[in-house]
Amino acid sequence: MVIWKSPHPDLDIPTDLTTWQWAFEHPSYSPVANPSSTEQGAYIDALNPSSRLSFPQVKQLATSLSNVLVRSYGLQPGETVSLFATNSIWYPVAMWAALRVGARVNGASPAYGVDEMVHAIKTAGYLNFSSGTTGLPKAVMLSHHNIIAQCHQLRQLQLVTPGTRYKILAVMPLFHITGLVRFCTYPLLMNGDCFMLTKFDLPAMLTCITTHQIEELILVPPILIRLVKDPLARPHLPALRHVVKRWSSGSAPISPEIISLLQHNFPSTGFRQGYGATESTACISAHPPSHYAYKYATSAGKLVANTAAKVLSLDGDDDDGPRRELGPGETGEICARGPQIAMGYLHNPKATAETFRDGWLHTGDVGHIDEEGLIFIEDRIKEMIKVKGQQVAPAELEDLLLGHESVEDVAVLGVEDAYAGERPKAVVVLREGVEGSEGLAGALLEFVRGRKVRYKWLVEVEFRESIRMLRPSAFPKSPTGKLLRRVLKSAEMDKQRVKGIFARDDRERARL
Repeated sequence: MVIWKSPHPDLDIPTDLTTWQWAFEHPSYSPVANPSSTEQGAYIDALNPSSRLSFPQVKQLATSLSNVLVRSYGLQPGETVSLFATNSIWYPVAMWAALRVGARVNGASPAYGVDEMVHAIKTAGYLNFSSGTTGLPKAVMLSHHNIIAQCHQLRQLQLVTPGTRYKILAVMPLFHITGLVRFCTYPLLMNGDCFMLTKFDLPAMLTCITTHQIEELILVPPILIRLVKDPLARPHLPALRHVVKRWSSGSAPISPEIISLLQHNFPSTGFRQGYGATESTACISAHPPSHYAYKYATSAGKLVANTAAKVLSLDGDDDDGPRRELGPGETGEICARGPQIAMGYLHNPKATAETFRDGWLHTGDVGHIDEEGLIFIEDRIKEMIKVKGQQVAPAELEDLLLGHESVEDVAVLGVEDAYAGERPKAVVVLREGVEGSEGLAGALLEFVRGRKVRYKWLVEVEFRESIRMLRPSAFPKSPTGKLLRRVLKSAEMDKQRVKGIFARDDRERARL
């Protein structure tokens, strides 16, 4: 049996506390309850820093609100409070108030449509929603222990410059698992300051970073792409170089090209990446301080404390017998277990049984673990393209094409092929000023042919209309930057769709 275990010392994580008790009442963990904590952390409006709530104020306000919810609205333990709100210093007050009562908290996107909103309300619990890359998001049940464990795992790897206070900028939505853990909960354990960005504006965000001297940023790939490519970011780069010590990314893969540009623009900084999902309360793995160098940036780091992992073969079926456990460097499905693994999906026993088996979270992610214990994620199982039975990871081809000087954004998906079953097609957005043509599309086909094995060659390249950096992506993406290939595949099957400029290569069909 090939099981990887975290290289970090095991942590003694409390199992008998609610998050409210842990954050506000226990002297070993709460800065509010610790008499030696003279200077208290706070939630601060990043754009209006005079608007702030210290943690003692948060406790007082949340206590008052919880009393109102019980006495005036009849809220009872076990009932649900759904939070449909954008980022603000008041969001965690509402969250903590519900938790104090013993209610279940559900953070959901305020941008949801009617169907999504109804789905969120009906399935809410003490949970967050999964990304929903294959349909409506599933309601993931998280325990108090899950969240407490994740915070302790993160603190073990945290670096804070001596003599300074832990600070974080809440850029991503608070309803996302990163927001729940990193921005609402973790700052209390660190007795740090969380600067809430109430609305996203790139220059304003960059000004906040330098003004508030925030040394480590937790961002998503779309923001990092703008940081290294958007002309609006350039005037801020010199000041950022004096402040930022580490860039951190998660939620979606980041291409080697963007990592290279980040290192070029900020050569004295480090880079860390977290890997996980809502089902793992965020991180299964992350880069420890020993691996902040950019040479490790394409990996997802090492397993966090108290966590184990295994890699299962993609062939075979659990119903027909156990899948093979793979060794170092062998590609398969990443599975993990640890105190941060969720309880399951609310009111969805079928999905729970498929994903959570014998204590292991089956992530649905394809990847491998090397001899050093570094995790590498290649793609999602459901998004793998099968070419005559051989697996092709769309992300691998996307990373390659993003390195081409003409390409701004790209999505690779599988299209039906009578001979091979499926073949990969690239939908490309060109950089501003680059004109699409059949010749350029053909050149991109050749670009891949010269660098990849035959079964990974593209059958077609199609251009979407070029877009400016300031406009939204031409591709459907989740709020955290995950490409929603299912939406693109649905559009691909639409017979009424007007196709863009494209080039197709059927020459290799008989030779695959």
